[in-house]
Amino acid sequence: MKLRNIIAIAALTLPLSSALGQTIDKPFMIVDGDTVTKSYFDYLYNKSQSAADSKITREEYASLFTDFRLKVAEAKAQGIDTTRTFKKDISNYRDKIIEPYLFDTTALNAMARLEYERSLEDINASHILVKIAEPMSPKDTALAYNKAETAKRLLKHDVFDSVAVWMSDDPSAGRNFGRLGWTTAMQNVMDFENAIYSAKKGDIVGPVRSNFGYHVIKINDRRKTQGEIQIAHIMKAKNDSFPAINENAKKSIEDIYKRLQNGEKFEDLLKESDDNMSAENGGLLPWFGMGKMIDQIESAAFALKNIGDYSKPIETPFGWHILKLVDKRALGDYNSRSDEIKSFIMRSDRAAIVFHENAMKLKKNYGYSIDSKLMQKLNKTAEKVGYNDSLFKEKTKAQSNLPMATFSFNGKKEQYTLANLTSYIDRKNYTCAQLEDVLEAATDDTVMHINRRNIEMMHPEISNMVNEYKDGILLFEISNREIWAKASQDTVGQKRVFEANRDKYTWKEPRWRGRIVLCKDAATEKKVNKILSIESDDEVIDNKLRELNKNGTVVRSERGLFAKGANKYVDAVIQGETLTLPYGFKKAIIKGEYVQKPASYKEARGQVIQDYQEKLEKEWLEKLRNKYKVIRFE
Repeated sequence: MKLRNIIAIAALTLPLSSALGQTIDKPFMIVDGDTVTKSYFDYLYNKSQSAADSKITREEYASLFTDFRLKVAEAKAQGIDTTRTFKKDISNYRDKIIEPYLFDTTALNAMARLEYERSLEDINASHILVKIAEPMSPKDTALAYNKAETAKRLLKHDVFDSVAVWMSDDPSAGRNFGRLGWTTAMQNVMDFENAIYSAKKGDIVGPVRSNFGYHVIKINDRRKTQGEIQIAHIMKAKNDSFPAINENAKKSIEDIYKRLQNGEKFEDLLKESDDNMSAENGGLLPWFGMGKMIDQIESAAFALKNIGDYSKPIETPFGWHILKLVDKRALGDYNSRSDEIKSFIMRSDRAAIVFHENAMKLKKNYGYSIDSKLMQKLNKTAEKVGYNDSLFKEKTKAQSNLPMATFSFNGKKEQYTLANLTSYIDRKNYTCAQLEDVLEAATDDTVMHINRRNIEMMHPEISNMVNEYKDGILLFEISNREIWAKASQDTVGQKRVFEANRDKYTWKEPRWRGRIVLCKDAATEKKVNKILSIESDDEVIDNKLRELNKNGTVVRSERGLFAKGANKYVDAVIQGETLTLPYGFKKAIIKGEYVQKPASYKEARGQVIQDYQEKLEKEWLEKLRNKYKVIRFE
């Protein structure tokens, strides 16, 4: 398998349009030298039309848009767009919105469908592995390939098992004769899977290259998938540090098996299982399919034919088990499994394949080309220095500026030099023995980076979305500085607005202004009434009521302006209902009156602040119109 850069999977991309040149956009407006394009204005206007309840004309929107751009111009003049926080926020937003444009689901969907179709069949295979000596130079790769070919020729006359024991570099071949048993889709590296699913029963295929080396594979059998099963188990645990414990555990499981044969119920014997967690749930283990459980349990479980059948005791690294078949089910359809399969693909070696397929599309669209003659020279240099990276870099230092590859886009060329390649080898811990594969992986990364950087060329709506987000932040920050914060914090200004418009502030329904005091008992009620009869200042009253609570809560006081439904005690008194007081309180004192208008700006603060904001904005816009020059082109 060729080298891939799995780290760059996040940059999976959509195919580019054939035209990489960016269409020249007409200007719609210039504010303080800052040009707004017609396409951006149209984007915002059309968006407002689809969202607005009442439609406004293009000219009406243009008037509002002019005010909006004046505020943005002021935000830029105050340097809001130059702060580190602002730039980071915009960068993060762009990274987020471009992902759907960078991710091409075509290759991923095709692979997911392939894996699903393959998962409907299980394959029984054996293999002979021939490892490739490091650093996997062309010479060592050729030696390994020739050895694998020799093994394949021997299989024409010799038994697979004996050739596997003799020639396989797989450490397990000595005990399993190269037999891998039953396997299914998504359980092997992709090159190996491709080979076994492309062969028929009895075929010997290979040599097949994978990250492990070369494989010669025999297809022993094929069958429809066994689906998924659920089993329950009784387990006696191992402890390899104490042989006596293991011996007792083995005898115990054998005794349990005999008792099952003699008619005792599986459920009754669960209390003797060492797997306490499963025993509490009927011994149940999670549903599983081929390759999802350890081999010993998987083989024994799938050998059970009928619901309720149980196995003889089997040994695993964890202990001894008796398995009971609880249920069977077929694999789900593609729609129910597609998300799970795609998730697997993106976590496995398949992700690199999807990445590479997308990179190849981009390379085609970006006019990618390589210098094959220079590559041949470099391969010869690497061979001469014995694939020593330091010597290779020393020998090629004089050629470091030579372009290995070229990308063409928007009428420009971007070169990938030999210096870029050697730097990539260092960063990724590759070697000069793998020059062609490294160049492929490196230029895959590069074209993805180029595409990410220039994605707006193919999708102008991205620029519009980024600019909308950017302008939105600028508008919010400058409006907060100049209007919102000022209006909410300037109590003198609020009072002035209230006094100038006192007749304006009235309520549709009267509101109750007063105080509610809940008292612990009649004695406390008497004290409260005395305070209220003597004092008129609300702050003084509050302080004296707090004094009553110094040795424990005997009063609870609340004062304010209450609309209907805002306070249950006020509503109850007005409606003549019986008061239901909270636990610990026996009496209630409610004093106040209904009023139609606020007595001060504090009682109409929300509306006053809103009016103050409108006043400030009107004055601010007038200043901005005098400060900044606006040019309209239509």
